[in-house]
Amino acid sequence: MLYMSTSGFSHADWAGHFYPPGLPERERLVYYAREFNTCEVNSTYYAIPRPSNLKAMADKTFVFVNNHWQARAINTIRQLRLMLD
Repeated sequence: MLYMSTSGFSHADWAGHFYPPGLPERERLVYYAREFNTCEVNSTYYAIPRPSNLKAMADKTFVFVNNHWQARAINTIRQLRLMLD
Protein backbone atom coordinates (compact mmCIF):
# COMPACT_ATOMS: atom_id res chain seq x y z
CA MET A 1 0.00 0.00 0.00
CA LEU A 2 1.17 3.50 -0.77
CA TYR A 3 0.81 6.05 2.02
CA MET A 4 0.41 9.63 0.92
CA SER A 5 0.00 12.76 3.01
CA THR A 6 0.85 16.39 3.39
CA SER A 7 2.85 17.99 6.14
CA GLY A 8 -0.01 18.67 8.52
CA PHE A 9 -3.71 19.19 7.93
CA SER A 10 -4.75 22.28 9.86
CA HIS A 11 -3.38 25.05 7.69
CA ALA A 12 -5.64 28.10 7.92
CA ASP A 13 -5.15 29.09 4.29
CA TRP A 14 -6.62 25.76 3.12
CA ALA A 15 -10.10 26.94 4.20
CA GLY A 16 -12.12 27.60 1.08
CA HIS A 17 -9.47 25.96 -1.14
CA PHE A 18 -9.04 22.38 0.02
CA TYR A 19 -11.62 22.51 2.80
CA PRO A 20 -15.17 23.59 1.94
CA PRO A 21 -16.04 27.10 3.10
CA GLY A 22 -17.53 27.05 6.58
CA LEU A 23 -16.17 23.61 7.55
CA PRO A 24 -15.47 23.77 11.32
CA GLU A 25 -11.82 23.25 12.29
CA ARG A 26 -12.74 20.25 14.45
CA GLU A 27 -13.98 18.46 11.30
CA ARG A 28 -10.92 19.12 9.14
CA LEU A 29 -9.06 15.91 9.95
CA VAL A 30 -12.07 13.78 9.07
CA TYR A 31 -12.43 15.62 5.75
CA TYR A 32 -8.67 15.36 5.14
CA ALA A 33 -8.77 11.60 5.77
CA ARG A 34 -11.22 11.17 2.88
CA GLU A 35 -8.46 12.29 0.48
CA PHE A 36 -5.30 11.03 2.20
CA ASN A 37 -4.72 7.74 4.01
CA THR A 38 -2.19 9.12 6.48
CA CYS A 39 -1.35 12.38 8.20
CA GLU A 40 2.09 13.61 9.16
CA VAL A 41 2.23 15.44 12.47
CA ASN A 42 5.03 18.00 12.53
CA SER A 43 4.08 19.55 15.85
CA THR A 44 6.40 17.05 17.53
CA TYR A 45 9.21 19.47 16.67
CA TYR A 46 7.91 21.71 19.43
CA ALA A 47 6.49 19.23 21.93
CA ILE A 48 5.65 15.56 22.24
CA PRO A 49 1.88 15.26 21.79
CA ARG A 50 -0.31 13.86 24.52
CA PRO A 51 -1.33 10.24 23.92
CA SER A 52 -4.99 11.27 24.10
CA ASN A 53 -4.48 13.73 21.21
CA LEU A 54 -2.77 11.09 19.09
CA LYS A 55 -5.49 8.56 19.84
CA ALA A 56 -8.21 11.03 18.84
CA MET A 57 -6.39 11.66 15.55
CA ALA A 58 -5.68 7.97 14.95
CA ASP A 59 -9.36 7.19 15.40
CA LYS A 60 -9.98 9.30 12.27
CA THR A 61 -7.00 8.36 10.09
CA PHE A 62 -3.57 6.74 10.20
CA VAL A 63 -1.25 9.22 11.90
CA PHE A 64 2.46 9.44 11.19
CA VAL A 65 4.26 11.24 14.00
CA ASN A 66 7.32 12.96 12.64
CA ASN A 67 10.27 12.70 15.02
CA HIS A 68 11.52 16.26 14.52
CA TRP A 69 11.73 16.62 18.31
CA GLN A 70 14.67 14.25 18.26
CA ALA A 71 16.49 16.37 15.69
CA ARG A 72 15.75 19.50 17.71
CA ALA A 73 17.10 17.91 20.91
CA ILE A 74 20.28 16.80 19.15
CA ASN A 75 20.75 20.27 17.67
CA THR A 76 20.24 21.91 21.08
CA ILE A 77 22.84 19.63 22.68
CA ARG A 78 25.24 20.39 19.85
CA GLN A 79 24.74 24.14 20.34
CA LEU A 80 25.31 23.87 24.10
CA ARG A 81 28.57 21.99 23.54
CA LEU A 82 29.75 24.70 21.15
CA MET A 83 28.95 27.38 23.72
CA LEU A 84 30.84 25.53 26.45
CA ASP A 85 33.98 24.91 24.38
